[in-house]
Amino acid sequence: DYRATRSLADEELNRHAKALREDCKKAAAGFGKLISSPGCAAVDGLRRTAPIVRALVELTLEFDRAYAAEKRPRSEVDFSDLEHMTVQLLTDENGEPTELARELSGGFTEIMIDEHQDVNAEQDEIFRALSREGKNLFMVGDVKQSIYRFRNASADIFLDYLGKFGSVSDEGRNAKIFLSENYRSKKTILEFVNTVFDSVYTVNNVGASYENERLICGSADSENSGFPVEVAVFGDMKNKTDAEVEYVTEKIISLAKNEGYSYGDIALILRSPGSSGTEYRRAFTKKGIPFAMEKGRGFISEPD
Repeated sequence: DYRATRSLADEELNRHAKALREDCKKAAAGFGKLISSPGCAAVDGLRRTAPIVRALVELTLEFDRAYAAEKRPRSEVDFSDLEHMTVQLLTDENGEPTELARELSGGFTEIMIDEHQDVNAEQDEIFRALSREGKNLFMVGDVKQSIYRFRNASADIFLDYLGKFGSVSDEGRNAKIFLSENYRSKKTILEFVNTVFDSVYTVNNVGASYENERLICGSADSENSGFPVEVAVFGDMKNKTDAEVEYVTEKIISLAKNEGYSYGDIALILRSPGSSGTEYRRAFTKKGIPFAMEKGRGFISEPD
């Protein structure tokens, strides 16, 4: 992704990465037609693309072998290597704990795992191998917060445990506890979250129902305070960012002039400040809105 290189000093590398990304986007633009083809046409397409797929697989395997060969003399491993090697040390060919795993598991009274919705299959194997047959695992997770699928995280692993575990009142140690009371957010925020996830957090979509995970306002101070959540939807348009900037700017002016808020009461959170921050800065300056803007920096660019 060229966005990962934008902060580098090598402008030529940035332009090259951006050009490659645009080429990939153009090539992928026609995929929809292939996917929506009739069954016979789709099968024919698979036959024709099979040699290409085989070549890509071979290329990937060849790269992996070459990459491993470069790391080996240096005694270097990356994070994925650490996961693979750990699984090989702790589990046998049948996925059962090895003697080493059983020896190490004796040193853990409890294994507590936070953000379990973002673990991958290998990490889950490691946790299970180091546990006492899963009896001393304590996992905390929230499928709504699963954001690392691009790193092979799978919320299905957490959902599988939810499906297998009974309630606290059931016999046996495997139990699930729903922490539904929320003391951090206003009631209006929680109602909005519940409304959204009642529709999208379904058995068909994620393999579980939202019924037991609805959020309850636990703070009396928040019960009747706060204002409703507003959602502004911008359709497919060429100048979508311009429309968003204009809407937000006018909304801020309205809050400050008509609804008694000061500019210091308002915070604007952007997904990609680097791409849209300039437009907001220009619009706020033009409209006379005072602001302070944080400029994010990558880890490598941080001072020593």
